[in-house]
Amino acid sequence: MVGLIGVNHKTLGVSAREQLAQKYDGSPEALVRLSGYLGFGSFVVISTCNRFEVVFDASVAPEQLCSALQSALGTIIPESAFYFSTGEAACRHFYQVVSGLDSMVLGEPQICGQVKAAYQLASESLSPTKYLHKLFQSGFRVAKTVRTHTDIAREGVSMSYVAIKLAEKIFGNLKQSSVLLLGSGEIAELCALHLKSRGVTKIVIANRTLAHAQALCERFGGVAVGIDDVARLLPDVDIVIGSLRIDRPIFEIKTLRNTRRERPLFLIDLGVPRNFQAGIDELENIYLYNVDDLGKIVSSNIHLREDAAKDADVIIEYAVHRFMHWSHKVSIQPALLDFRRRIFEICSDEMTGRKSQLQVEQIAYRISKRLAHEMQDSFMESYQSGEDAFEQLFEIDPLRLVTSKEK
Repeated sequence: MVGLIGVNHKTLGVSAREQLAQKYDGSPEALVRLSGYLGFGSFVVISTCNRFEVVFDASVAPEQLCSALQSALGTIIPESAFYFSTGEAACRHFYQVVSGLDSMVLGEPQICGQVKAAYQLASESLSPTKYLHKLFQSGFRVAKTVRTHTDIAREGVSMSYVAIKLAEKIFGNLKQSSVLLLGSGEIAELCALHLKSRGVTKIVIANRTLAHAQALCERFGGVAVGIDDVARLLPDVDIVIGSLRIDRPIFEIKTLRNTRRERPLFLIDLGVPRNFQAGIDELENIYLYNVDDLGKIVSSNIHLREDAAKDADVIIEYAVHRFMHWSHKVSIQPALLDFRRRIFEICSDEMTGRKSQLQVEQIAYRISKRLAHEMQDSFMESYQSGEDAFEQLFEIDPLRLVTSKEK
């Protein structure tokens, strides 16, 4: 059975999510290691700065999953922070996630790419079942439909977009501002895109791999530097946006304390683990916002997208119905094959000793084929309505069968 367990920005604070990100690096080795703790390989891990979820196809209790995850990740997460669902509810939640409806920024498009990467990794390193394959492929189609037919992703809103909008509220026109971007991944790329669209020309992009920073500068302008050079740049920048995936903060309190500044420094931390040490904003003229702070800003304007979310919910509910119908149909195929085989056995038995063998075989084949087809349709109907299919098909009274055996 398809199920899902996880934590996200609604159930767990950034400090705890930071610990998760440090323990699980998203590598094939980490995925295989997690498989050993879980005891099965039919799962996909969705790990982002705002969530850690395991989508699986297995019969397993939530308590067992919680225990296995905590052992594998070497961290204590309160059981109350986990959410768990199976079947229809798990399918619905997954579709909401991949469509951006469960994101901190409602409708943000980056999550779909992250989920695709997660599924690709699981496909190469583990053994996702046909149920998981169907769920994820249908989820990608749902996300595309939601983006195409609703206003949920209007203006390309993302956490990067919110960060730049926040900077505008503080500095006003950003054209004269100097911005330092830490990282060269998708988040940094989106930040560079939004900055360029606002006429910002003083951009420095720093990364551990200088070539990656240079590639981003070629597209959006700016100066590329190595990560070791950022400290000397601090006195001359107004805004620093961090999106590096690192084990420890790149900027600590002592780093900024020793930096002479005559004007405010605005820090936006989009990384989990965090790029800036907690408490760094206690220093004079330092203003720090992390992903949870931005989430609170987004929540205050959530009503602007609620109507679009309702339209998306209609699309998702239809997709959930289709997946569950397919899932039910696949799950009873073995029983239907056995049933069809039994019909042929009965016909063969009845033909024993008959004359005109060829004619009898032809008739028996046609009868069994029609009977199996009609019963299959009826069986599917009763299965989906939650009734006992065979009792309905053959008008069997279980109590009557029991009492007749006792006589």
